[in-house]
Amino acid sequence: WIAGITALLFSAAIVYYARKENRHLVKSFRLQLERDDLLQLTALLNEKLQKENRELAHRAAVRGMSIEHARERAGRLEALFENSLLPQIECDGSGNVVACNRAALRTLGVGHRDIAGRPFASYLVGPNAASKATAGAQAPVSVAIEIRGRDGLPHACTASFTPLPSTEGMRPGYAVILSGLDVPAEVK
Repeated sequence: WIAGITALLFSAAIVYYARKENRHLVKSFRLQLERDDLLQLTALLNEKLQKENRELAHRAAVRGMSIEHARERAGRLEALFENSLLPQIECDGSGNVVACNRAALRTLGVGHRDIAGRPFASYLVGPNAASKATAGAQAPVSVAIEIRGRDGLPHACTASFTPLPSTEGMRPGYAVILSGLDVPAEVK
């Protein structure tokens, strides 16, 4: 009977360890399947992320180029404004001078601190000077005006008014370009 009990215990041990090994193998195979599915999903997600990263890098490069282009263009326009031989004056919506170039300062015979904030009409001579000073506030127009030069005398010229759009970051107003000045050479 000892041999029978030993055989019975041995059989029970074989069944117990077989079931335990079976559970371990089933669990291992399930984990392998899940791992394979996760690896496949991860590969797809990585591919998608790489594609999105390339698109973002492209957009950032294009935006960087457009920002650099805008800076370059703004610098060129500012240099054009400052170095122009034609007097150019920028006024706000009320007709007060906001900015002007060196040619305008020379023509009017004033310094930049003296002209900023003053009404553009104060540099005009003759009847209806105030109405002529805001002639181009609504639509582009060229008007014959007389401007007080640095010698204090009136000088006939043509003022080309261009309204400035009222967009975000820009104040509304207008720009004036003076042309055809009959200022004597020694005053220029």
